Amino acid sequence: MDNDSVMFNATKTGLIQGLSKGELGQDKPTTRAQSVTIIERILKLNKGEALPVDKTALGNAEIALRGTNFETAYGLRQAVTLPIEHDLTKDIKMKIKEIIFFDSSDKESPYWDLLANSERQDNLDNSYYFAYKIEFTTESERDYNLRVKDNFQMVGWLSVTSDSSRGVSVIGSNLVGSREGYVIFALTKDGTEYQRIALRNSAYTINQKDVLLFSNVKGLFDE
Repeated sequence: MDNDSVMFNATKTGLIQGLSKGELGQDKPTTRAQSVTIIERILKLNKGEALPVDKTALGNAEIALRGTNFETAYGLRQAVTLPIEHDLTKDIKMKIKEIIFFDSSDKESPYWDLLANSERQDNLDNSYYFAYKIEFTTESERDYNLRVKDNFQMVGWLSVTSDSSRGVSVIGSNLVGSREGYVIFALTKDGTEYQRIALRNSAYTINQKDVLLFSNVKGLFDE
């Protein structure tokens, strides 16, 4: 009965619906009108009525609870528990806090903001995306700079450089302490067998070790 679980289940049943772009407003005051609306929805549920569900708000609630929106997006649970920490190198630790999946066909997705001023050869409007919210931590200066994508990649996916990812795309030799940002990957929806396999078997690779994202991918994206 922790707060994030309550919010997720209330959003999943339609009791809670989002504000702008699915914002949950957990830290904002509740108005009398909003309270009346919630009471009315509870009464409808008690009568056996089904309430409309705000999928964007539900995705945000799932991210707050589990660190991903995989169940909201495709009815799947993640195969990895977040946050998870890896040694990117012997000097640099990498903590994955969130993994957000979104589809370019969802024009109302609040996650489009993560792609501001993106650079990539393929069409950004016809792709699937994974956005990893990551924190890098170093305790001392090093004698080298590190390109993150040389050690952290997605199997079959291309990296995307955007405003939200430029700050963490390279870990400088003089960086001491922590830095947070997004590492983003895209897969063009070209309908080929390669694309279907890469999507169905979504995984990230860190230091040549694959980590699957979905716990059950049987039949996923086969249509």
